[in-house]
Amino acid sequence: MKCVVCGVESENRYCARCGRVMADIVNTVGEERWNKIDDCAYIYPSVLRVARGELTVTDIVQFLEEED
Repeated sequence: MKCVVCGVESENRYCARCGRVMADIVNTVGEERWNKIDDCAYIYPSVLRVARGELTVTDIVQFLEEED
C-alpha cells in the first residue's frame, strides 16, 4: 500500500509523516467538522507541503475556514 498523500510505501492509508499532519489537522478543526468534508483529497498537496516544512497546520486550518 502507498500513502495517499506522498506515495511512499506504507502499511496504512497515510505514512507516519503525513499521518501526523493529518491527525493534527483533524484535532485542530474537530472531528465533527472534519466529517462534514466530503472529499479531503484537495488538501493533500498542502499536507505534503506541511510535511516538507513549507506550510504549517495553521495555514491549512485557515484555508478550511475560508472555505466555510
